[in-house]
Amino acid sequence: MSLDALIDKLRHYIKKHHKFGVGLSPISTYLWDDERWDPFWGWNTKKGGYAGADVNGNLSYNLNTFNASDTWFWARKTQILADKVRDENPTTGWHVVLLQSGENGKGIRGISRNGDGKTEGIKIPRPDVEAGKTAHEYAKEQVKLSSDVHSPYYSESGMLPEDWIVAFMTHHEETGGLMDNFRNSTDSIAILTGASYSFSGGMPGMYWDSNDWRANLSLFGFDDEQGVPCGIRSVVTV
Repeated sequence: MSLDALIDKLRHYIKKHHKFGVGLSPISTYLWDDERWDPFWGWNTKKGGYAGADVNGNLSYNLNTFNASDTWFWARKTQILADKVRDENPTTGWHVVLLQSGENGKGIRGISRNGDGKTEGIKIPRPDVEAGKTAHEYAKEQVKLSSDVHSPYYSESGMLPEDWIVAFMTHHEETGGLMDNFRNSTDSIAILTGASYSFSGGMPGMYWDSNDWRANLSLFGFDDEQGVPCGIRSVVTV
């Protein structure tokens, strides 16, 4: 499925649940009666942005490799799918991931702000990856630790925008809550280290903005210091 098609599904989902007040209220009624209201905002410029990005190459997907010269290796979604077809891979067209669950096994675990993380796991204790670093720092560290068989983060990789959209709706269905609502006192913006805007030297970030009552897909520079809590959520691909 294209990223644009998934975004349209997210728009429909948010409008539907706003209208019936299922977990997304309170909200002024004029919003769901006003067809001009868009419950999704995506970073977009004349040079590029999210629209059609997975097709036209503006958005590339991380192959989870990082070499000694500090260079990333990326591929278009269409290239990845073509390679799977060529290799007769039975998972072609699917991206199945495991994420850490939230409280009582429901929803998706939030991204802890700096200093609020916990360590879980008995056989292999795994500390939370907390907010507070740049996109580049997170990405480089994630790739290094994911290849270390002795690391509690072994085989973990970064989320894609497509992952975040499905996770957001899943989280709401299971908990009634809003994932990555960074304007509260606990949540953070999710930097999606599994993808990169090819021409800009930055990575996408997604979150819920309770001021505007909409989901956001933004651009975060590799080395930009953020004025708001930003972190990563890892996935394990199966």
